[in-house]
Amino acid sequence: MATEAKQSILNRMLSVILFCLIRTCKAKAYPPKGDEDAAVQLETIPRPGIRANNWKAHDDLHGGNIMLGDMDSNCPEHTLCPVVKLIDFGLSGQLAPWGERPLWFRR
Repeated sequence: MATEAKQSILNRMLSVILFCLIRTCKAKAYPPKGDEDAAVQLETIPRPGIRANNWKAHDDLHGGNIMLGDMDSNCPEHTLCPVVKLIDFGLSGQLAPWGERPLWFRR
C-alpha cells in the first residue's frame, strides 16, 4: 500500500513538471501583452481561431536548462512540486508556420 501511495505522488509530481513545461511553450508562442511589471499570472489558452505567429524551437533542451523554483502555497499545483522553468533560449530560433516545411526539418 505504501508503494502505491509513493507511486501516486511521483506520478502527480511528474504531471505538474510536464504541465509547467507545456505552459512555458504556450507562453513563448502567445507572449502576454501588457506591462512587464504587471503581476505574475498563469498562462491561458487563447480563444479558438487565434493562431500563434511566434513559433520558436529551443534547440538546447537538456536538464541543465530546466530550473526548479520555489513551492507556492497560493497555487494548488505547486504545494507538492516546485515551479519549473525553461532557461537559456540563446540557441532558439524562429520556425516557419505549419505547412511550409516538415516538422522534422532542421534549420
